[in-house]
Formats: sequence, structure tokens, C-alpha cells
Amino acid sequence: MTTFPKRLSQKADFPSLRGAKRRSNPEKIGNEKRRMCLHNGKYTDYGIKNTMKKYLIIIILAILCFEAHAQTVLSGVVKSARTGELLSGANVTLHATDSDNIIAYSICNSKGEYSISVAAQSDSLNLRVAYLGYAEQIIRIAPQSQVNSFSLEEKEFVLKESRITAPKIRSVGDTVSYNASQFTREQDRVLTDMLKRLPGVEVNVETGGIKYQGEPINRFYIENQNLMDGRYGEISKNLPVDAVKTVEILENHQPVRALQDISFSDRAAMNIKLTDKAKGRWIGNGFTAGLGASPMLWRAELSAMRFSPDFQTYLTYKTNNTGQDIKIYNNFISIQIIGIDETNTNAFYSPFISSPDLDKKRSFFNRSHVFSINNLWKTGKESNIRFNIDYRNEETGQESSQLTKYYLGADSVYTYSEKYRVNSYQNKASGNLTYTKNDAKLFLENKISAEADWQNINSTIQNADTVSQRLRLPGFEIGDEFKIIARTDKKRTYHFTSDNKFKLQPQELRSDISAQAGNLSDFSQIADIKTFTSANTLAFGHNIKRVTVNYMAGYDFKIDNYNTGSDVFRRNEHVVDFTPSLSYQGGRWRTSAQLPLSYVNISGSDNIDGFSGLVFEPSLRLTYSIGYFWELNANGGLSSDLGSIYDVVSGVMKNYRTQYVFDGALPRTDRAMAGFGINYKNPIRAVFAYVNLSYGRASSSNTTEQTVNASQITHRIVEGKNTSQSINANGYVSKIFDWQRCSAKFNWSISRSRSQQVQNSILMPFSNFSFLLNPSFDIETFADQMLSYSISISAARSTVHSAKQPFMHNLKQNFTYYIPVTKKINIMLTGEYLRNQVSASQHVNMFLMDAVARYKISPKIELSINWNNIFDTREYSYSSYSDLYYTSYSYTLRPMNIIFTANVRFR
Repeated sequence: MTTFPKRLSQKADFPSLRGAKRRSNPEKIGNEKRRMCLHNGKYTDYGIKNTMKKYLIIIILAILCFEAHAQTVLSGVVKSARTGELLSGANVTLHATDSDNIIAYSICNSKGEYSISVAAQSDSLNLRVAYLGYAEQIIRIAPQSQVNSFSLEEKEFVLKESRITAPKIRSVGDTVSYNASQFTREQDRVLTDMLKRLPGVEVNVETGGIKYQGEPINRFYIENQNLMDGRYGEISKNLPVDAVKTVEILENHQPVRALQDISFSDRAAMNIKLTDKAKGRWIGNGFTAGLGASPMLWRAELSAMRFSPDFQTYLTYKTNNTGQDIKIYNNFISIQIIGIDETNTNAFYSPFISSPDLDKKRSFFNRSHVFSINNLWKTGKESNIRFNIDYRNEETGQESSQLTKYYLGADSVYTYSEKYRVNSYQNKASGNLTYTKNDAKLFLENKISAEADWQNINSTIQNADTVSQRLRLPGFEIGDEFKIIARTDKKRTYHFTSDNKFKLQPQELRSDISAQAGNLSDFSQIADIKTFTSANTLAFGHNIKRVTVNYMAGYDFKIDNYNTGSDVFRRNEHVVDFTPSLSYQGGRWRTSAQLPLSYVNISGSDNIDGFSGLVFEPSLRLTYSIGYFWELNANGGLSSDLGSIYDVVSGVMKNYRTQYVFDGALPRTDRAMAGFGINYKNPIRAVFAYVNLSYGRASSSNTTEQTVNASQITHRIVEGKNTSQSINANGYVSKIFDWQRCSAKFNWSISRSRSQQVQNSILMPFSNFSFLLNPSFDIETFADQMLSYSISISAARSTVHSAKQPFMHNLKQNFTYYIPVTKKINIMLTGEYLRNQVSASQHVNMFLMDAVARYKISPKIELSINWNNIFDTREYSYSSYSDLYYTSYSYTLRPMNIIFTANVRFR
């Protein structure tokens, strides 16, 4: 439609003929009769002008009519039929009825609106609307301007990919499904091998923890059942990859069905779908046994699992002395939503030195045994009983050395040089029995757990003296977690939770000194700790359309008793809190806000200060979806930390030369945090990415003072406000390319922190800066050969006062090359190149390489020979900054060794 300028529609802009004096005798000019009028004192020929205007108007109207006839304008709105949500990004295309060629198209804006202008030449047209996760609609229309709105029904959408017979990824609603066969390579043996290639998925090789789009998953299911709870790393490391059909990511997963459509979650769950051949029968890697030399080596594994509709079981036994850390996947990975989530704390420091960016099998000398039984029985359509028990017996040794430089101010540095020989002996047993009922109206769960841990760590430390240090670190714990959530109708929910734990830790540290320089003396230290913790909440939730309001009242208390042998410290903490919270979920927005107000009362023995007062810890999270592909999120909050019994006990020796001396003052720390993130997900093009930014600020009522001398390091708490700040940024992008079956990922992170500490009576501000770049890819080279490659570039620098310390650069490259020699024989080479900076002017270059040759006798029997540390590299070194000190580490590696193994599988 064409709009005339306003000024042409007003009569005042045209000369008025009213009141004009007409000439009585019209004049003829040629064959045209003219009429002359007097207007404003002049004669004007309005006959010709009016005639010209008429023709001009007729011509303009004719053009406009032709344009209106030739230009067809189609418009409307596209929305979801189920939720009414406006579908931004929906594709609207116009086609001729006898062809699939696109004549014109439009993409819906943020309000779900589309508009198409086209010069139509057909008698009829097809208007097609498509949106990922919804069934497309096609209507036939006449070639004229009109308004057509669409309501699309949800439907599974199969993403079309080229050069494959089955789709790699498909998406419907909040579920993204990966076709396992499209991401599995010939060299893969277990689920974890394949998971590392999935775009959007990250796997921690140390713990087995899984993240999706940068956030830890909140559940790990096998055929929709939570068999392993938080120990899912164990099963992902043993489930045969060829038994997996599909890996599902359940975005925004709410594991409590009674809270669905009321309380949303920003975290995803992972569900493993098995092939038909793997369901209801025993599967597993079967039995593996191996023998080797340099020194005498052994390795044996037995794993079996069965997944039926009403029963799931997983059994495993592992043993080796090859340095392989078989306990890490057996550890609990926190996925808790409600209740106490405490990490195990010991009173004393273990002298073990970690080995970042290096497989522990390189530096650990071990004798390990791990046994695990896990069963799940369905007792009803929506209820089950789960039983998990684990036991491990392990002896681990390590030889290392470290050089630590403490900055004391005014360019003064104190240096400790130590050599360690450490042996750890551990027996640990844990088990739990859980009943869960999870239907649309009732969630009921009760978990009874118990754990016993006996660990002794003996070490010999050589510096100016020779120190023999022995640690006894037993721990015993029993607990019960009870949760019930009832939903009376679509609007109201009632919650009650009670989490109770009792822990005993009768620990001991003993140090014997063979004096050479006379700096240290023999001593012994005990820490007999008893802790009882109880967290209880009662809540009511009410849903009003898309808004949910919750009111939660809670009473928590914790009782600590710490006996040092010479003194007894008692600390009682009682917390009464009221937490109103509000959440909104509608359209593109998801919002949640919590406003917890707590009354905290801390009391105890005379040697510990008390506290009584209110604590306010609000938090807010916002999520906004921009169409299907983009999502923005922001969060922020305040929190307070009033310390624990470990922060106030005075006179405790943490190891042979580190002592903590406190005056009982409460170390209160108030924190503020804000974060912002952008997520991008495009399953059609197999692209997943995110960027996260966060800022944190902490203010403490006290400052740590550290005194460093030849005898020992002493930590004290002194009066004085201490403020620290940190800024962190990290990102990730992954992409699948059909070309050469290539998958690529890129991780990066940057962090900067500032704080201050008193060092040898001098207040010393300091800051740390670090960054990490980590690209990686998998690609098929030729003849089914596969290359996996990653490079990690990191750097860190510390600034003390205004003196900037040198940058410490580290570079690590990893590769795996798989060569299928024949259908039955294959070779796999793995290598690591490391260039680590150990001082301002010195770098250390290391190259480690392993090789595996496999011979497949049958689909179920395979023989292999493993050649480890081919170049017989014996030492690994690196350096790092931490607060006000710099440490250079070096430790002994296992020598070159060879081991023969046989694997018998059953399916």
C-alpha cells in the first residue's frame, strides 16, 4: 500500500476556485478551449492545469493499481500449538504449486511475525512453515495479499546430514539425541571414548565428570534409570560402546516429576539408550588379564552388567600394579540438588604431590583392588530400590621433589628444598540403600548410607633434616537423607527434607626427625573429631499461571567436637532460616530469585568466639532464549561464610613443619558474585558453543598472617579487613565436519585475582594472572586411519607488591594415531610432548610415547601387547604460582615396560 505525503491531502495546498472572478468570454487557443480565472490578481489557465492533473492522477492510480495487483504481501504470526509461545526464527517459504523451488522467504522476528512481498505470477501458491522440533505446515493460497497465522504441533525433527545413512544428531523439544554409531570409532572400547567427541559434551578424564554446555549434568541415566547415582564415572568407563544406541541430553531437566512445569532447572541430564541386542542380557568387557615386566606387572578386570525393564545391575572387580588409577571413576561426583553436600576433610596435610596434565599411571607405583556391586529393582511403575556397595584396597607410592620460594618483601625470598618418598595404604568401604518414588503427584526418597575409611600415609622427607612422617587418617560416617514433595493439584506443592549425618575422625600425625641441622624436633599430634550435622526444611509452593512462589522454613544445626590431646574445642552452630523464592517460566524467559534470611547462632567452648545475628544471602538468575539457537543467562548473589571447626582450632601441626595458631576469632567472609553467559546450540550444523564471564569479591573480617623461617611455617589469623577480587572468563566451541569425519573442539579460559596477606609481619598485596588455550580435533586421514590431536598452551604470572614475576609457560601436545593393518590387526600409537618452564630461564622438554598392538581372534576374544614409555623417560618437571610463593616440582616416572593382555567379552 502506498501512502501519499500529508501535504498533498490538504485542500489548503491547492488554489481555491471559490470566489474567483471568471472572464465572460472564454478564449480559444488552437483547438483547446481555455478558462481563465483571476486569482491573487493574476489570470491563471486552470482548464489545462485541471486536465493535466486529472490525467496525472489517473496515471498514478493506474500505476498503483498495477503495483498492488503485481506485488503480493503475505504476513502473519507463527506460534506453538501447545504452549502458545511465539516461535522466533521459524522459516516461512513460498513455492509454486508444481515446484519445490523457493520463490521468496521470511524468518520470523522476536514476536513470531513474518512478512513476504513477491510479484506473483501463478494462479496459486504454496506457503510452507517449518521450525525445528515442530511438524511443518503447508497451505495453498491465492496470489493476493493476505494474513495467515500458524499454530505448529510439536514433532520429532530428524536433522538431515550429508554422506551418512543415519542422522548424527536429532532434536525434539528439550531433548538432543546423538546417534552413537556416527561418533564411534574403531579404536573405541567404552562409552567414555565416544562421549569425548560429542559436540557440547565435555568429559573430565581425571574424575569421569560430564558437562553439557559448560554445566555439570544433574543426572546420569541408563535406560531412564538412575542406577549409579553420583558414581556414574565408573559405568561410563566400563559400558561397551557398541552396546550404546543413542546418547540423549535432556536439557533443563527437572528430575522430580512433581515439580515439572512448576520449578525449572538450568542443568541437563544424560540418558543412555542401549541397542536392542544389549537390553535384557549380560554385557560387558568381560574378563581381561595381563602380565608384564620391568618390574613384574599384572592387570585384571571383570565387569558385567545387565539392563532390563524391571532390574538393572552392574558388577565389577579390578586389580593392577601398572599405575592405573582405578579408584577415580569409583568416586562420588556431586549431582545433589537438595541436602548436605560435604567434601571429606582431614585434619592433616598429606604430602602427596599432584601431577597436573599428566596421566597418573606415569608417576604412581601401586597395588590396587576395587570391587563394586550396584543393583536397581523397580517396585512399581514409578518407584525403585537401589543398592550400591563399593570396596577398595590400595597401596600407592610416589617419589618426588619440590623447590618452593616464599616472597617475603623487599626482594627477599626464602627457599625450601625437599625430596619426598611417600607410601599410602588405604581400605575404604561404602554403601547405600535408597528407595525412590517419583510420579507426577509424589516424590519420596530415603537414602541410608555408611562409609568406613582406613588410610595410613608414611613418608620420608629429606631437606636439611631427614623426616619420617606417619599419618593415620581413618574416617567413619553414617547418614540418612529423607525427601518428600507432594503435589496436591496443578498449583500447590508441599516439601519436607531432612538430611542427617554423623562422622568420626580419630586421626593422628607423628613425625620423627633425624637431626642434621637441628632445625626440627620430634612431635606427635592427634585430632579426635566428632561431627553431627542435621539440615531440615519445610516448604510450601504455589503456582499462579507461569509464576511459582515458594516459602521455605528451615532449621539446621551442626555440632563439632575437636580434641587435640592437649585441648578440646567445641563448636555448636544453629541456623533458623526463612526463604521466600519466586520463579517465572514463560515464553523466552526463565527467572528465579531467592531471598533467604537466616538467624545464626554459634557458641562453644571458651577458646572459640561466638556469633549471633542475621545473615541475608539473596540470589537471582535470569535466562532468556533468543529463538532456538541462542540463550543468554545472568546470575548474581551474596553469601556469607562463618568458617568451620578447622578454622578456629589453635596449635595444630598440619604436617612436620606447618602449624596453625588461631585466637578463636570467627573468620567471617562475605562474598558477592555476578556472572553472565551466552550459549549457542545448532544441532542442524552440529555446532555447540558458550562463553561465561564471572566476577567475585570477598571481604573478610580477618587477614591471614604467614611466618616463614628455617624451622617451620606458621599460619595465624590477625585482625584487619581483607578484600580479594577475581575475574574469570571461559569459553568452548565444538563442531562436527562431514569432511573426513572430523570433529573439532576449542576450550579457553582467562583468570585474574587480587588479594593480600601478611608475610613475616609485612602486608603484601599480590595478584595472579593465568590463561589456557586448548584446541583439539579427531580426523580420519586415509584408509580408515584416525588421528586425534590436542594442544594445550598455558601461562601464569604472579605480581607481588608492584614487582611482576616472570611468566611461567607450559605447552602440552597429545596425539593418538590408530592404524587398522588388517581386519584383525590394528596398532594404536599415543604420545605426549611437554615443554614446561621450571624457572625464569629454564625449560624442560619431554616426550612420552606408548604403543598398543591388538589381534582380534574373534568378535569376543582379543589379544594385545602394550609397550609403555617407549623412550624410557624417567622424570617430569613443571612449575606453578600460588598466592605468595612459587613452586617447582619434579617427580619420578615409571620406567619403560611391556604388558601382554587377553580380553574375553560376552554379549
